[in-house]
Amino acid sequence: MVHWPATARQSRQARIDRSPNSEASSRKPVARSLGDLRSAGKAKNLNPMSGGRRACALKALEATSPYASSYSLPIFRRPKSSKPDTSATGLSLAASLEAARARGEEVKVKLLADPNMLTITEMACKLGISEDQVRLEWKHHRILGLDFGRDHLRYPAWQILPNLKPLPALPDLLAMLDNNSWRVFRFLLQRHNELGGARAVDALRQGRVASVLAAAENTATGAFA
Repeated sequence: MVHWPATARQSRQARIDRSPNSEASSRKPVARSLGDLRSAGKAKNLNPMSGGRRACALKALEATSPYASSYSLPIFRRPKSSKPDTSATGLSLAASLEAARARGEEVKVKLLADPNMLTITEMACKLGISEDQVRLEWKHHRILGLDFGRDHLRYPAWQILPNLKPLPALPDLLAMLDNNSWRVFRFLLQRHNELGGARAVDALRQGRVASVLAAAENTATGAFA
């Protein structure tokens, strides 16, 4: 038996490993994780997985890796679909919201039948201008128009002064209250402590513009006097 020096043995083993017929060169790379499988193109679209897809991934991993027995693939479960709240609290809240919606629709029906809520034709006649001019005034927030849906616009008659001019400061009020005509409508008809308990529409008719704008600012910011 020939005893090779250590350096010679290492050099000989290196030549064997580089040989195309050697066992080392023909040995397949070992996959040690799912990341190795992905890089090898064997685990495409396997994450997230469950059921049969997980079983296939485990089988592929076992075929190429001695570490598969100790490797555990995660199971991702779909969240359960939320069920409608049938508790007493949930039903009570839903009933309250439905009742509020019904009251809002009832108020709109009454307002549409109110003779002080003018159509565009009636507003044009009251102001002595054309309907196109009414639309232009409404577009520029110089008069207040309420949208009832389905192309139903109504113009409160009380916003027109005896001199046939609209209430002052309407553009400012709309800008301060988010350009929401319904919010401005409610603000004008409500009584405010800042105005000594008077309605905003009455204060504007009296020329108390600064006081009304201050009350509108408090309303916009949620402050109350």
